[in-house]
Amino acid sequence: MWKPFATEDSAYLIKYWNNQNTIEIFLSNLKLLWIGNFTKESLSEMFEKLNPSIEVEDVASQVIQILDMIDQENTDTTIINSNRVLEMKVSSFLSQNIEYKVPVKLEFELILTEDEKFKELITIPMIQTINYLETQQKVLCSIISKKDRELEEYRLEKGVISRGDLVTEPLDLNVLKTSSDKLLLNTFQQSKSFIDHICQFHEMETPVTVLLPESLQEKSIKRKRKVYRGGTVTKYTSIYGGRPETMNIKIEQQIKTEKE
Repeated sequence: MWKPFATEDSAYLIKYWNNQNTIEIFLSNLKLLWIGNFTKESLSEMFEKLNPSIEVEDVASQVIQILDMIDQENTDTTIINSNRVLEMKVSSFLSQNIEYKVPVKLEFELILTEDEKFKELITIPMIQTINYLETQQKVLCSIISKKDRELEEYRLEKGVISRGDLVTEPLDLNVLKTSSDKLLLNTFQQSKSFIDHICQFHEMETPVTVLLPESLQEKSIKRKRKVYRGGTVTKYTSIYGGRPETMNIKIEQQIKTEKE
């Protein structure tokens, strides 16, 4: 998972993971991408050189622990970019105990990658993320709209609920819209071939589904009818829950009239 942080000069995204024998670090300023691959031996040499008075058993775990805190106030990060090589210097603490903090320094040299790698690790995942979130929003809005209809049906059948804190207004989809042309909203899903191409050559770890549960799918539901002494009338209440004092239509009178 990418982790955001910022220096005085720029904003960055960093991602890293600990393999069996190496730690791989990815760093991007959203324009370029740098990558570094470090063996446990090279990490131990770097750690001993910068922190000669500190002894740790598992340097790789300590490095990951410090990188996990890179976005915190007590961690200082300096980045020096020269041509294709980027130097990242990190100053932090091994212990977060206020009474006992051990200062520690790390340094990494990362190499600039080709544009295709930036596209693979940054651009495409961002497009997939937007598409995923927009699809989720459509599903959730559909569910909420169905719930609004369900609540309206309940009010017609049973009346207004007694707990005012649970009363909600119907969802207005217009409040979710924006007129800003700078945002990439409602863009990628305009072209099915575009999304198909992205999904074909860049598979997602979690597939997007637009299928609703069966209970939330459109159904033709016949309105319930209430039985009154062998006859039926549609159960009635106003939208505000008010009930007429007496039914205007009485089943007994209807039956008597029909017999006459």
